[in-house]
Amino acid sequence: MPRIPYLPISTAVAALTLAGCASVADLKPGTPYNEALKLYGKPSVTCSEPNGTHRVVWTQQPSGEFAWAVVFDKNENAISVTQVLTKESFNVLNQGQWNTQSIRCQFGQPAMVRTFADRPNHMVWEYRFYGQSEEYDMLFVTFDRSTNQMVGYTTGPDPEYNLLLLGR
Repeated sequence: MPRIPYLPISTAVAALTLAGCASVADLKPGTPYNEALKLYGKPSVTCSEPNGTHRVVWTQQPSGEFAWAVVFDKNENAISVTQVLTKESFNVLNQGQWNTQSIRCQFGQPAMVRTFADRPNHMVWEYRFYGQSEEYDMLFVTFDRSTNQMVGYTTGPDPEYNLLLLGR
């Protein structure tokens, strides 16, 4: 059952753009970057890679559950399109070192950033996604605030939208 949360106008426009007739998921390999910009607007994140490619992320965060990463080659043509907010795609976090910049390049902007009084040296980035159990879930990525290095991650129910937690 879709939810209809209150959205600021700019967020609502972005969500409608992503949810409209054209979906980033439908972007074909070889599509020029400028054409993708015309179809989907400015991505939330753009990251250059050492090999000359660049990765861009269009996301529905903070209220939606989908984000698509598109890699463009040196000639600015799409190479790949990946829906990155899935449990399977989070497995990449088990490999190597991650920091706030690399997480942003991987998944886009988080839905929320929180700190908690009982762990003042940590901050948690939260990403909404639609879980396999057909519930609204979240990816929680924890960083050391002094180094911006990831210290861990987990997934769980979205406390704001999970129907089971809300008693519906």
